[in-house]
Amino acid sequence: MQGAQQDTAVRSPGQLDTPSALWLLGSLAGFYRRPFDAALVLQRFAPPFDFPSLTEALEALGLKAGLTEWPDDDWSSLPLPAVVFLPQAETEPQSISTVSETATVEAISTVSPALVVKHGDHTLAWVRPGQARSYN
Repeated sequence: MQGAQQDTAVRSPGQLDTPSALWLLGSLAGFYRRPFDAALVLQRFAPPFDFPSLTEALEALGLKAGLTEWPDDDWSSLPLPAVVFLPQAETEPQSISTVSETATVEAISTVSPALVVKHGDHTLAWVRPGQARSYN
C-alpha cells in the first residue's frame, strides 16, 4: 500500500463490512508498525466502508493508498503489501413502493479484503479476515 498508484479510472466495486474494514486497517497499520485503535477509527469514519473512506482512513494512519489495476502477467511488480477485494454475496435489488411509483434500488455488492503479503511470478500468499498472519 505504501507508494501505491492511484488510478481514478478504476471502478469502486462495492463496500466492506465493518469487521473486515477494521481488520484490513489494523493489519496494514500493524505491518507498518503504526498505532491503531478501532474505536477511534469508528468515531471518525462511519460505516459502511467504501474505497474512498478506506483510502482516507489509511491516510489518517499515515499510510499512502490508492487503487490500481491488477497486473496481467508480472505479479512480481506488485508492491507489497497489496490488498485485493474479492466479491462476496450481492444483495438482491429491492423494490420501493410509493403511492405514485415503484422504484428499483440497485444491488450493493459487498467485497471481502485479502492482504497479499508475498508473491512470486505466478503465485501469491495472502491472508483474509479471521486468518492468522505473519509478515516474514
